[in-house]
Amino acid sequence: MSSIEGSTYCHCGRRATLRTSWTKENPGRRFHSCHSYKEEGCAFFVWEDPPMCARSSVIIPGLLQKCSRYEAEIDELRRVREELQHFRAIEEEVQRLRKKKKILQAALVLTWLLVLKNWLG
Repeated sequence: MSSIEGSTYCHCGRRATLRTSWTKENPGRRFHSCHSYKEEGCAFFVWEDPPMCARSSVIIPGLLQKCSRYEAEIDELRRVREELQHFRAIEEEVQRLRKKKKILQAALVLTWLLVLKNWLG
């Protein structure tokens, strides 16, 4: 591993990529690896963060699961809110159309009354 001005370089001579581990053993622990480690890159790997204590290894996955559940709940609440806004807009349109219907019915009755008055004399 070589380091120039705070950057870490792998055995290929490329700048190593800082990644985050999400394994059960090292949740959230950062490490450097070759930029192309999944393809043709070298096997360069070095931890950035110190090892985690046993308690952290137990607590962090639980917190991540809670966070995921809360994010899913937030997504569901957003979806419900959007549906509610859609239904409110439809209800407003229904109310507007009901008012328009009453006005048109009144206009129709008045028109028929005028026709009858003119026809009967």
